[in-house]
Amino acid sequence: MLCYPLVLINYSALQYVNFVSFKTTISLLVLALFSIPANSEQTLVCDEDASCIAENSWQIGIAIGLGGRTNPLVDGDTIPLLIVPDIAYYAESAYFDNGELGWQLLPSPTTSIEFFVAPNFEQANFSFWHTANLLAPSSLNENSPDPGADGSELPTGEQPDWISVDDIASRDWAFDAGFRWQWYSDNHHFSVSVAHDASKVYEDAHASIKYQYLTQLKGWHIRISPFLKWYSDGLTDYYYGISERDTQSGEFIYTASGGLQYGLSLYAAYKINANWHGLVRANLTQLHSGMTDSPLVEDNSIYTAFAGFAYRF
Repeated sequence: MLCYPLVLINYSALQYVNFVSFKTTISLLVLALFSIPANSEQTLVCDEDASCIAENSWQIGIAIGLGGRTNPLVDGDTIPLLIVPDIAYYAESAYFDNGELGWQLLPSPTTSIEFFVAPNFEQANFSFWHTANLLAPSSLNENSPDPGADGSELPTGEQPDWISVDDIASRDWAFDAGFRWQWYSDNHHFSVSVAHDASKVYEDAHASIKYQYLTQLKGWHIRISPFLKWYSDGLTDYYYGISERDTQSGEFIYTASGGLQYGLSLYAAYKINANWHGLVRANLTQLHSGMTDSPLVEDNSIYTAFAGFAYRF
């Protein structure tokens, strides 16, 4: 029986979190977790305790807790995270995993190649009506303060060097088609993916490299995942560039270039019984300069956090 690693949706973080403490906590967790020996007794296998899906079976679950994902855009609302769905199905080759539809080619215990179609995530920063945000009640969002020098209104006659997400043209959904190569070895998992816009919205590409270290500690299944992402010029400029469609003011016109961004994701799950698991997730993504130089973007990073309980049906 084949089993496939299951990844829960990674959308979260609260605007009122103390992010200095958050960064410190991530650093301490990384140091502590990498000091755990990855001996043979700790090697993760796909059993009922692991986050896996057996072939030809459904995985349906829901996570309930407290968390959210920050929005880096000017006047962009933090997306609260209270309920997170988890829906996946893996047949012998085809699969559906939380919005991604794909086909696995020549899977083995150590490698696999996947072809997939999935919605591009960037549009979630511009509209609440995205798969990343649908279950987050907008009534909990907090509006950003007016970004004057001290949080107050700008002095009369002084022009801002930013533009609000509320004042620009809408950004469309995009759907990507791509392939992913994965390699597994004991506690280590490495993947490379490349995708191109199949919907002809931004008409360019993006790619990522991700490493995962998996271990167990006192009943907790833990995964640490540093990653590196490349964003093309077309993708970055479509979502974060400013053109005449957005404003008549020439001073805000901005052509965004592509670049590399990096981050770190932490995941920990604790089995309570056959259906219930404790769940903790945290993520930090450092945006590249093509995004952060845009008058539309006010934050250099995106923070994600979630803690709660997951139920598997």
